[in-house]
Amino acid sequence: MVGSPKSYQLNSGTQVVSFTLKVRETFTDKEGRDCERDSYVVVENLGRCSDRALSLAKDGHRVMIDGYVRTEGGKIKVRTYTLYPDRSLETLSYLEGLKKAIHIMKESRNVHSAIKIVQHLLEDQWKNTTDPTRNQSQQTSQ
Repeated sequence: MVGSPKSYQLNSGTQVVSFTLKVRETFTDKEGRDCERDSYVVVENLGRCSDRALSLAKDGHRVMIDGYVRTEGGKIKVRTYTLYPDRSLETLSYLEGLKKAIHIMKESRNVHSAIKIVQHLLEDQWKNTTDPTRNQSQQTSQ
C-alpha cells in the first residue's frame, strides 16, 4: 500500500517520485497463531517511470512494482522499472462471482432458469460498475 508520495527534481533535472510502500507479511508463529508484520520500503521512480508513478501512486492505493532492491545508508530502497495497479482484489471478486454462478447452476432444477438468474446477476453487476452517476456519488462521499 502506497503512502506519502513526493515529487522532486535532481540537480541534473531528472524528475523523481518517491513514496513509502507498506509490505505486509503474514505467517504462522511457533504456537500456530496467525500473525502479520508490516515493513516499510522507500520506492524511487526516476525519469520516465516518475510520470507513471505520479498517476498511480496515491495514498492508500495498492501497486505492483517491477524494479531492483538496493541499500542506502542502512535502509532498503527500491528503484522501479515500471509500476502497475494491483488488480488482485478485482480478480478475487471475479472468482467469487464464478463460484456463485456455479452454485446457482448446481442447485437449479432447470438449466434455463439458472442461466436467466446468472444473466440477471451479471446485468445488475454491469450496471453498478458502468453507471457514471454511481461512480460520481461514491467519489463525492469519500
